Amino acid sequence: MANSLLAQTESRPGVDPFANPAAFLTAAQVAAELEKDRKDALEMNAKAFKEPLMADIDTRVPSVRFVCIRTFHRPFCIRVFKDKDGPRIRVVRMDGKGGYGWGKIELDKTKSISEKEWKQVLTLALKPDVHSPLRALSVEERMMLAGLDGSTWYVESNAGGTPTFASVWTPESLLPQDGRTVPKGVDINPFYQFGLMLVKLAGMPVDDSSDPIY
Repeated sequence: MANSLLAQTESRPGVDPFANPAAFLTAAQVAAELEKDRKDALEMNAKAFKEPLMADIDTRVPSVRFVCIRTFHRPFCIRVFKDKDGPRIRVVRMDGKGGYGWGKIELDKTKSISEKEWKQVLTLALKPDVHSPLRALSVEERMMLAGLDGSTWYVESNAGGTPTFASVWTPESLLPQDGRTVPKGVDINPFYQFGLMLVKLAGMPVDDSSDPIY
């Protein structure tokens, strides 16, 4: 989105397009850019990880997907779903870096999970703090949370009958720790913990210093 926003602000005299591009666009323009980014991300993630679009998955096959794109580490995708064979989890990981070339798929594994684990995922995915963690913010405020180096976490679900989508840049940066000031009305911890839970459920480490989750 940064390039398209800059294109709309860089030609204005005295405007620093890197400072706050949202300040020079209408709410409708920012919302349109965010929607374009959403569609682009959904299509790019589906293509790279060889995943179906959530809108194309039959709602009779409840699914929850977590995608983590880390600037300096391997991008990965985790989908939890329940079909005729029971609840399962699929993890796909690339061999490149999220901020550079993603590379090719190096890991693609699907395994069964317990009914208890499935119900826990489903219950949490339906909570507003997980599927809509930034709902208290305006479109301009959401856009200004994005940064450069870090990560982008995507959480999608069709568990409630209608597909949901959340995108958060480096959610760890929104945790109220080390004296940070967080946006009013935002509690990112449920979203953050949900991502970590899915990483653990997929059998991946969350505390590996050589491959950190951030």
